[in-house]
Amino acid sequence: LKSNVPPSETESKRFRELIRASEAKYQSIATEVQALSEHRQAIQDQIEAFKNVVSPARRLPPETVTHIFRLCFEFKDDIYPNPRSAPLLLTQICSGWRQVALQTPDLWK
Repeated sequence: LKSNVPPSETESKRFRELIRASEAKYQSIATEVQALSEHRQAIQDQIEAFKNVVSPARRLPPETVTHIFRLCFEFKDDIYPNPRSAPLLLTQICSGWRQVALQTPDLWK
């Protein structure tokens, strides 16, 4: 490998076989890495879902959530509601927040 002497035909054939075998092994490892990466992401998504279930925000009483929502709008004076901003965005987070937002008339003035 470290010589500039050209390989014999037999050596060339052997190196081509080694190249094919190495490329096949490389592809196999790349496929395994991809599968592991996807599995890792699925586990990470599951961890996040579990964390959301035990999130302290889920235990906030509706009155507290309403108060927080109102604080978000204290200085808001948009004429046209944007579906990607509050209050419309708040209705899309979860059913609990949707219910609180829809039952809070101050948000829709």
